[in-house]
Amino acid sequence: MISEATNKVTATINVGSAPTGVAADPVAGKVYVTNPNYGTVSVIDEVTQMVIATLPVTSSFAVDVDPTTGIAYVTGDSAVSVIQRVLTATGGFTVIGGERSAAADPVATFTDPANLPASAYKATIDWGDGTTSTGTITTTGNGSYKVTGRHVYADDGSYKVTVTITQKSAPGNTGTATSRALVYATGPGGNFTIGGNHAAAGDTTTFWGNTWRKANQVRLGSTPASYRGWEDQPTLPACGATWTTSPYISGPLPAPPLPAYIPVIVTGGFTQLSDGRVTGTTLHIVIVRTSPGYQPNPASPGTGTVIATLC
Repeated sequence: MISEATNKVTATINVGSAPTGVAADPVAGKVYVTNPNYGTVSVIDEVTQMVIATLPVTSSFAVDVDPTTGIAYVTGDSAVSVIQRVLTATGGFTVIGGERSAAADPVATFTDPANLPASAYKATIDWGDGTTSTGTITTTGNGSYKVTGRHVYADDGSYKVTVTITQKSAPGNTGTATSRALVYATGPGGNFTIGGNHAAAGDTTTFWGNTWRKANQVRLGSTPASYRGWEDQPTLPACGATWTTSPYISGPLPAPPLPAYIPVIVTGGFTQLSDGRVTGTTLHIVIVRTSPGYQPNPASPGTGTVIATLC
């Protein structure tokens, strides 16, 4: 490497044998060097001045880079090898939505060393129910981006969400990421509750039935002997809010079968009110995948597995 200001060598970078062709991608900050004796191309990071990749090609003599697309063209004996910029997509996000509406922020992220404007890319979201839509791409800085979207499902459940990101001017520069959508449904007139001892993802929990008091532990107060796990105010759960209910069975309770996924309040304890009702705190709201067997009769308990924490 030679400094333009001083015309002096600032760094010596070891590549392959007899390096011949050199071309720079100023947008991505990469330099390509052909090594004809090895049939390879060395990729150098302009910032670190280190070889970050050695790419095998058919043969390598000269190289040139399209500054718009970032595609490098390497000439050989009888062929031209094409090297694309590398877009890397990341998924693994859990998108949680109530009443069949899922808002994904984000549903995927990706990086591209080209550091192009967000408008240079297109994201297609396959929501896992046979429908697709265009995702919204925003830049988070330094060649990093996120993809968001919104979708309404016909049914509650768990869906595999696949996101494909493509650079518009270079369709070969593409990446795919997979996330998950959990779509839950609320019941009429109230919500089920659990204690904090079985509220982590993967825990089997009891949210309704005669065994609620034995199965669930709370931090404050004592659980009324007649409490079975249902609260009737508010009808929609909210993190940090208090809830109230009769300590006895109060309705209307959901009719069986329950939805596949429901929100459940993680309560911190009970306080007896002067009118005989009890109030409790909402520490968290978790999403529970329900198991078969629930009935409004507390002799048939409501159980399930905690899948995720909503708040």
